[in-house]
Amino acid sequence: MYDDILAKAIVQKALNGDAGAQTLLGQALDLHGEYQEAVKWLRSAADQGYDAAQTTLGSEYFWGHGVEKDYKKAVYWWRKAADQGQGEAQALLGAAYYKGYGVSPDENEAVVWLEKAAQQGIERAISLLANIKQHGGTEQKNSGSGGTAWLIAAAVIFGIFIFLHAGSKPSPQKYNQPQYQMSQSTSGSASSEQRTWTEGKSDPGNNAGPMHQVTQSGNSQKNYTASSGNSEYEQGQKYYYGRGVTKDYYEAAKCYRMAAEQGNAAGQGKLGWMYQNGYGVGRDYYEAIRWYRSAAEQGNAQAQTRLGWAYHHGLGVSTDYSEAVKWYRRAAEQGSALGQNQLGWMYQKGYGVDIDYYEAVMWYRKSAEQGNMYGENSLGYMYQNGLGVRQDYNEALKWYRKSANQGYRHARDNMKKVKRLMAR
Repeated sequence: MYDDILAKAIVQKALNGDAGAQTLLGQALDLHGEYQEAVKWLRSAADQGYDAAQTTLGSEYFWGHGVEKDYKKAVYWWRKAADQGQGEAQALLGAAYYKGYGVSPDENEAVVWLEKAAQQGIERAISLLANIKQHGGTEQKNSGSGGTAWLIAAAVIFGIFIFLHAGSKPSPQKYNQPQYQMSQSTSGSASSEQRTWTEGKSDPGNNAGPMHQVTQSGNSQKNYTASSGNSEYEQGQKYYYGRGVTKDYYEAAKCYRMAAEQGNAAGQGKLGWMYQNGYGVGRDYYEAIRWYRSAAEQGNAQAQTRLGWAYHHGLGVSTDYSEAVKWYRRAAEQGSALGQNQLGWMYQKGYGVDIDYYEAVMWYRKSAEQGNMYGENSLGYMYQNGLGVRQDYNEALKWYRKSANQGYRHARDNMKKVKRLMAR
């Protein structure tokens, strides 16, 4: 069944606990009518705080797909996603308040959530909001063909719906969530599209390299000083993290854009991040890549790693391992622990380069010695299996432990495996 729905690699990642893969699998199963199995995967991802899974799980409760129909639980999950800034969930929650599904009808509360969704470019939320304000709440609330019907119907096909506001550009990655990333399995070392990176929880902030000429739209170029856009970028950071102001992705995106348009590399990278995840703007992989590239070409290591990841997995661009290696290397050579771990993975697997375990170990070690838990786990794997180094269970256990002590679950699993091997 699974092989007909998603590639085996995605299923394996889901089995290894990757919330992005679990969400993809759950949504695909839903579209194929395998509702109970879909709910299992969606709940696992939702419990990890993954907003796309929370939104879709709420929809399952709304329709009674794989679970007993429960509007209150639908609203519960939509609210969790909406509170994280998920635009589609905000639109659905607004519709629920307007229609009175799972909550007491409250037009004022409906408008609050619809406005949040509208600020992110959710077009149908904009239309419904305009209808409410124009007619003063006289929309045909009991009509199945009313302006809200699309919102509820869209809930069941959320995997498609998330792209409705992303513009007219075709996307071959139709079901890929922008937060999606690989996790390290217990049987392999790391490809490090980790939650901490993709969710921005370890965003190193303004790490722009030397300022160069910045390519703008078309072929025009403009020179900027190193300080251009710094104040706008810092203001965006305040709104993004809620530092001294109310957390507001829409305002953050506006500030990042002002910084980006002045050539600020950190602002460009963060604006790409906002487009990738649909924070304060409509999700648009192509725009994300455009801004990542602008920042990466200025030497921003974080943007270089993200651009490499995009080429690695075909996010907004065609998959190109050689291009991925190029950008991972640029980040790694600047000392990016994440870029180093990624480059090590490419050498270990032979993606875009010849397989070279010694080179892989070198980059994993650089990452691990900076305290990166993914690099630590990767290095442990090489010692466990004698790849590029002499097999040494004690050394493997040391690096797994360092990673596990930072909370990396797969490292804990790998520790157990090594201990079983040592006990033989």
